[in-house]
Amino acid sequence: MNSLPKIPRRAAAALRARTAFTLLEVMVVTVILVLMMMVLFQVMTVITSTWTQSTQRVDAFQGARLAFDRVTRMLSQATLNVYWDYDDPNKPSVYRRQSELQFFVTQTGANGFPGANPGAGHGVFFQVPIGATAKIDRPDYRPLSQMLSAAGFSVRWTGDKDIRPPFIKGPEKFRFRLMQYRGLSENLEIYTDTSIGTPNATPGWIKNLEMAPLADNIVLLAIHPRLSAIEDPEGDDLTGDYTYDSRKDADKIPQPINANQLPPTVQVTMIAIDEKTAMRLPNKGYDALLVEAYQGTLADVKDYQKDLDRISQRLTEARINFRIFSTTVQLRESSWSR
Repeated sequence: MNSLPKIPRRAAAALRARTAFTLLEVMVVTVILVLMMMVLFQVMTVITSTWTQSTQRVDAFQGARLAFDRVTRMLSQATLNVYWDYDDPNKPSVYRRQSELQFFVTQTGANGFPGANPGAGHGVFFQVPIGATAKIDRPDYRPLSQMLSAAGFSVRWTGDKDIRPPFIKGPEKFRFRLMQYRGLSENLEIYTDTSIGTPNATPGWIKNLEMAPLADNIVLLAIHPRLSAIEDPEGDDLTGDYTYDSRKDADKIPQPINANQLPPTVQVTMIAIDEKTAMRLPNKGYDALLVEAYQGTLADVKDYQKDLDRISQRLTEARINFRIFSTTVQLRESSWSR
């Protein structure tokens, strides 16, 4: 049997030398691997940081999103129960729209209105068939889920002393907060309110509503009652300054177009900042800083988009992390007639 030829020792040593790594080659490969690991680590750091920041931004505005959804959902259910009747049953002279209810929008802080400093947006108040009652545990009240209740929303600068649990200690935390107002069905005061119709006055049924914070760090709420964009491109047919009162001049002849009528649509805009930004600002000073950002804005509906752009620019220059929520709500019970 033939055997493989033997390799000379010198040739074998040379072959082993060619198949093995030299120290220099090992060092070069190590350096390359280290560089690759450093690049990979930097890429992973950037990805992780971006993901963390995105998640934090989503979490920071999660409460604001839920609050915004609640405002728009409640607004869409507003009602006036409008009907047509003679002005005086005993001496009828004109047939006109009638309603015992009211839809009311005004600047916050104006005319005794409960809200934030002037310039922090608007407040809206209305009646809604949700059956809010303190007697929900009583069986005879449970079927009355469509009873009328009063509701409303506005932004207010408040401390948390009266709303935080007693076991939480420390200095009082002041924030802009979106406040929800509620009037229980069994305490609905609009039918007995004698202040309705008084010029430039907040209706009395609003002043006695219960109030509770819905979300922190909501720094602006803008409410724009309007016709559809097709009917009213400028958005000023119903109001020029965002205010709206369905009872205003309702007894005049002829009635104004908004008398005892819900606006067909309401444009709702809300601005929220995150808690990290709020903590960075002075505890009792950032209300003035933010209100300064609103100066000269949201007074004329024709400048709506221009004013939002101006506010956004001012907040950005102040290095405030914010988010704008905006939508147009169609009021289901609106049956518009001119």
